[in-house]
Amino acid sequence: MQLVGEGDETYVRFVIGDIDYTGPQVLSESGITANRWTHIAATYDGQFLKIYIDGELDATDTEDRNIGSNSNNLTVGTDASLSTNFLSGQIDGVRIWNTTRSAFEIADTYLEELTGSETGLVALYEFNSASGNTVSDLAGSSDISFAGDAGIVAPGVVPIAPDVYVQNGNGQVELSWDERLGPNDENDAASFEIYRSTQPDGSDRTSIATAASGVTSYTDRDVDNGTNYYYQVSAVDGSDNESDFSRMVNATPYSQLGGASLHLSKNAYGALSERPSLDITGTDITVQAWVKHDGQSDENAVIIAKGSTGNGYMLRFEGEGQAPGVAFGIGDV
Repeated sequence: MQLVGEGDETYVRFVIGDIDYTGPQVLSESGITANRWTHIAATYDGQFLKIYIDGELDATDTEDRNIGSNSNNLTVGTDASLSTNFLSGQIDGVRIWNTTRSAFEIADTYLEELTGSETGLVALYEFNSASGNTVSDLAGSSDISFAGDAGIVAPGVVPIAPDVYVQNGNGQVELSWDERLGPNDENDAASFEIYRSTQPDGSDRTSIATAASGVTSYTDRDVDNGTNYYYQVSAVDGSDNESDFSRMVNATPYSQLGGASLHLSKNAYGALSERPSLDITGTDITVQAWVKHDGQSDENAVIIAKGSTGNGYMLRFEGEGQAPGVAFGIGDV
């Protein structure tokens, strides 16, 4: 699993088998925006390679080969060479399964903490219990060790940005959002801050309203028909801790109908020695991770990879910049 591209928006690549860019893969349709947490999941079932972004299916491609066995280390934030495709940012909640998780299972659990005893879960890293330069595998014995200047970022207490939706109107723009809560409502927001910009990069972002807890919509009537507006919403908790900005949505009103995380940077990565449980060779696999990159990752930065030429699997960015895509592949990765 790998980010492709670099800068403000990258894409995700998931590949199996020969993971040196020639193997079976799927590329995300959506870009992964820099400086906000995004959950990425990739699955393969012997017929379809799929990528899910924040619990929703984003891209699908067909394939019918096995992943194939390999003896390479599993790497986090770089590829098997340990010298290229570095991810710059943070990673948390890494989960590897030897089963194909369904769309419902991914959407139902990506915001929840797991115990490590779930059926088919072969590796689970939450980065909350680091000891020195290692983090324990909560699902087995495949601990991750750090290299370079990789390290643990203390868990924050800010809530998660909501999912935002927009509807154009005559002389108005209607916004709605879904609050994203953890399993124990630990991300419960006390209020929501609504931001508006006229620039797609949000450079002139301004707060235009505050909505109380429990409110999930807002109508902006201070707009001009024919002008393109960009909106984001953040969640604020009872201690005034504010989340990242939500994914940006845009609208043009019209006059007529028409927890803790792994910090990575250049030359930093996580790695663990060969484990049989991670050498997934058949046709069933799911790879998941929360990713918050800072736009400085290498082109085609790796999120999770095991293997090199011939066999294995890789989830990575596609491209570089502030919002790269996502690619997932098996086999020739």
